[in-house]
Amino acid sequence: MELSNVIQRWLKDYPRIFLSKDIPFGIRLREITTTKERTILWNQTIQWRRKSNPTGEPDYINLVFEDGHELILCHAGFAFAPSYNTVGDTVSLPQVVCFQDYLRFKHHLDHLYQDESRRGESLQSLMSCLAILEGAALVGLDISAEEKELEPILKFLDTH
Repeated sequence: MELSNVIQRWLKDYPRIFLSKDIPFGIRLREITTTKERTILWNQTIQWRRKSNPTGEPDYINLVFEDGHELILCHAGFAFAPSYNTVGDTVSLPQVVCFQDYLRFKHHLDHLYQDESRRGESLQSLMSCLAILEGAALVGLDISAEEKELEPILKFLDTH
């Protein structure tokens, strides 16, 4: 089955996750909960598969791009591997994360970063946020808004 048909069928099966727009040679997807967008070009997608989810959640589509990065379309929206290129092995996250994971860590960070006694926990949450955002950027998702959200926290932690 052709990738465009696989994605269109999946979108019909799970209509409340993405908005879509057909474009020449691909499709533009917008995650409803976060408004994150990603264009999927057919000729840049070298492998794909629709798989049942072992956790009992709805099935998902795993896309592999020419650069080797993988993007998953799932019940949570866009999912991807976190990247440890910047933060190193300072945190341990699941193999696949999404923006809901980022939001959980960010919310936690918002509540504790000014508490000196929780500096270690703050740094762990910050590193988790950064690993998730770097993973998102590697699969072509715009993270500029989230980077701006983290700037004041980074400045605070750097100066206190």
